[in-house]
Amino acid sequence: MTELRVGVVGMGIGQLHLRSWQKVDGASATAIAEIDDERRSNAASDWGVPAVVSLDELLDPDSPNRVDVVDLCTPPSMHEEQIV
Repeated sequence: MTELRVGVVGMGIGQLHLRSWQKVDGASATAIAEIDDERRSNAASDWGVPAVVSLDELLDPDSPNRVDVVDLCTPPSMHEEQIV
């Protein structure tokens, strides 16, 4: 089975999700997206995961950090727009 590459969006509750993804067999967090510069930098350093500025950048099919799964950890009011 191929391991799923997960992108986590939002480094508030996303930090907890990153910890959870470490325990999932067959999947690993391979990229994070965070619009806040300091949060993004800290999370990339803390978790050793490449970080990008936006969801659009995370979804770029030409990205070297291409993902199979997107874990939205942004405020729920943003989810519909992000999914569309």
